[in-house]
Amino acid sequence: MAKKKKETYLEGLAKGLELDDSTPERKLILALIEAQKDTQKELEEAQAELETVRSELDDIADFLDGIAEVFAEMSEHEHSHGDGEECGCGECCGADAEYTLTCPKCSGEITVSEEMLDAGSVTCPACHEKLDFEFYEDEDEEEAEF
Repeated sequence: MAKKKKETYLEGLAKGLELDDSTPERKLILALIEAQKDTQKELEEAQAELETVRSELDDIADFLDGIAEVFAEMSEHEHSHGDGEECGCGECCGADAEYTLTCPKCSGEITVSEEMLDAGSVTCPACHEKLDFEFYEDEDEEEAEF
């Protein structure tokens, strides 16, 4: 039974006993039903608060993931440039690395840049399928999954 139906059912049972309003038994039964209602209300409020906390925790986890990515990129690309000199690494000095992907829907080839990958998604020009990217750190290599 649904919670509200159970409450109504219990109240009906108590009334159906036809006990005198002044008897200790009736007072006890009514007090127990009222305590159960209060407990149910507190439980519902706690569940709503828990959902809020879960949502905020997810936001914090996403934020920390972003910070971890920044630190990972910084540690992968540790070198100084001096007085505006290019290092020639192809990653930070204007030469974007490009990758060729195969669309899982139409098998068309898509050329994407680092910037497009960092955005998290790209649309296939052939079939207009949206491809989302998630990166996972492997022991020796980084994989993209879409």
